[in-house]
Amino acid sequence: MKQIHLFVFLLIVLFGTNSVMALTREQQREIIEDYMYVTGQRNRLPQHTLAEQDSTGGEVIVKCGMSAIANFVLNKDKLDSDLMKSLGVQLINRPIITNEETYDSPSGIFKIHFARTGPDSVYRASVDNNNNGIPDYVDTTAMVFDSVYNHIMNVLGFPPPPSDGFYNGGGDGRFDVYLTNLPAGLYGQTWMDSISIDGPGSIRATAFMELDKDYQQLSPYVNRPLDAVRVTAAHEFFHVVQFGIDFTETPLYEISSFDTTHFPARYWMEMSSVWMEEEIYDEINDYYLYLPYFFSDTLPFNGFPYQSIQQFKSFSDVHPYASAIFPMCLSQRFGRDIIREIWVRCGEQGVGDNFLPVADHVIDSMSGGVERWPQAFREFALWNYFTGTRANLAPTGVGYEEREHYPEFREVSGVMAIEYDYPVLQFGNNNPLSPRHNSAAYVTLKDPDLITSEYDTTYWRCNRNACLDSTEVSQGSNYDFSHRDRLTCQTTYWVCNSESSTECADSSRVRDTTLGYDFIHIDSVFDFWAALSDGACFGQRTLPQPWGLSIVYQSRSNPDEYAVDRLLLLDDFTTHLGILNISQYRTVTFIFTPATYDPSYYRPYPFFTPYDLGYFAEADVQDSNLVNLPAAVLTPYPNPCVVSQSPDQLIHFRFQVPTDTMGFPLYGENINGVDPYILLDIYNIAGERVRTITGFSDFYSIKRAGKYELEWDMKNESGKEVASGVYICYARLYSAEKNGQLLAEDHTKVAVIR
Repeated sequence: MKQIHLFVFLLIVLFGTNSVMALTREQQREIIEDYMYVTGQRNRLPQHTLAEQDSTGGEVIVKCGMSAIANFVLNKDKLDSDLMKSLGVQLINRPIITNEETYDSPSGIFKIHFARTGPDSVYRASVDNNNNGIPDYVDTTAMVFDSVYNHIMNVLGFPPPPSDGFYNGGGDGRFDVYLTNLPAGLYGQTWMDSISIDGPGSIRATAFMELDKDYQQLSPYVNRPLDAVRVTAAHEFFHVVQFGIDFTETPLYEISSFDTTHFPARYWMEMSSVWMEEEIYDEINDYYLYLPYFFSDTLPFNGFPYQSIQQFKSFSDVHPYASAIFPMCLSQRFGRDIIREIWVRCGEQGVGDNFLPVADHVIDSMSGGVERWPQAFREFALWNYFTGTRANLAPTGVGYEEREHYPEFREVSGVMAIEYDYPVLQFGNNNPLSPRHNSAAYVTLKDPDLITSEYDTTYWRCNRNACLDSTEVSQGSNYDFSHRDRLTCQTTYWVCNSESSTECADSSRVRDTTLGYDFIHIDSVFDFWAALSDGACFGQRTLPQPWGLSIVYQSRSNPDEYAVDRLLLLDDFTTHLGILNISQYRTVTFIFTPATYDPSYYRPYPFFTPYDLGYFAEADVQDSNLVNLPAAVLTPYPNPCVVSQSPDQLIHFRFQVPTDTMGFPLYGENINGVDPYILLDIYNIAGERVRTITGFSDFYSIKRAGKYELEWDMKNESGKEVASGVYICYARLYSAEKNGQLLAEDHTKVAVIR
């Protein structure tokens, strides 16, 4: 019976804190050029960074110009006047329509601005089957907006957005919709209008909308432009609603030393607006056009799963539209009200980008305390595995309602890590598939029963300030994430100079965190080191939040049968789990999700910088004697302990937790979240208590088939070394620290020889 070792090492380096600051000239130029593009001033630009053709020669659909306009409106006072003059930008307060007419929607809530002739003439302007003097295209557009308003306000219960009727430029109290000849690739855009309606510190803004006059430049809608009107009305009016709740719900600028021209923007606004399209017009499925940007590895899509859902490099980045499947996952799991709850609570939190921590709290509330952000994002990444050809293979309760129509992550090297040859060792510092925060990494082990060899992970640790018969080796040997010294911040380890490599008098041979594991072992610890100017170590930090981990098993006997385990990688120590009878699986896929909602981590951390993810897989043969083991306290070793010959100056006491018929321990952190409790009393030969030791050492613990170790450093309660002699040890093993069941106890003697 073969088993896998999988060791995963996670390392993140947080770079300098981002802050809102004066815009660089490059950033100003990008803001101005984007604004010029969406407002039809592209011909004034000598060139534009927006790619106008995809690989098939068609127009790139950039969807919505809202972010480009908002960036310009909110930063207009910071833009250099000479730069604006040199680029020839014209400031536009409201769209100008030649031969403009207006029409009020039947509800009286919307005013449609349109033209029958000229460059902004609407689709089939002469067609008036209603005989009301208004083109049918305009008539239907007005009714669509009324329907959208009713659904968002009266069905979903969102708060009504503020009207712009209180000032002259806003006209009357109706929401304005302008039908114009939008630049190629744009469905529509929402203009942030007045941003101070509640006085200083206001987070609410009025807005008006602009839609294309006929959608004939979008090939999917050449013969059905009203479907484009429907999804665009739902999308853009929801932006109006968002602005009425909190227009600051966005990281406006995340300036980093890595990229001074691109910065994240309103990803939650865009993905939730695409969600609203699907909520109101489920049958149109416009978002299918964007899903390749999430799933496909084919240029120009590059929809790699390790890209953050927060990615929004510029208004022409369609990744947030494709990421609309995240709010779809939330609403299909917790009900559609979750989107409203998140938005309303974001507004209650005040100025700033509060989406991630708010979503964490809402998920906690709506799941009845069962899930938070890490678990919800873990499930999202799992759902994304079962799409396309895998859609019908999803286990019960897993997967989108329309998953069979979605693309899928292909098993190719640029998207998923597919391993065939074993043992395999992937170091995190050069892993091209390492995930960004709020993204996923997929590692598939194919035919894991072929794993036949074992990778030697031993190294030497110097026992002194300087060692003569072993040599220090730098991080260039690729141990920089698994052997980092916790006290000195150094990433060095030692190798024995002896030809036989069996003895080094002043060094100890050490197995790394793989010690004794023939179950899967995942190391979720990462170290954050900040070397001070004097060379001292600033300290160690653990993961900002637990990582999610889903394990997907594909049966060998029935390849259409999949099963799933769901885990969290804790933020402080390690997680250990077992896959017995590994030969029964054709593939085992690990889905890692570094899901971050804590603002102290996601705000200063650039969305495009990856966490380092390394993994190591080897095989071992399980001893059949590991099943049905009783609880026991095993013989301590070494005994006697000759201190001068002891490599680690410790006496080890091993404890056995009972196992079941499959060899799994009946107690332990992966069973019920509580570790067994170990108590060791040590007495001298006169019966005087010398030391009491509880718990177990995390570094030396061997949770292999339920085995744990406790160590005695041969010191008394005061920390002084004990004298040579015989000591009586009384060891007890409990199922838990508090109110735990006594599983095993034993008395034994150990000898210390100095």
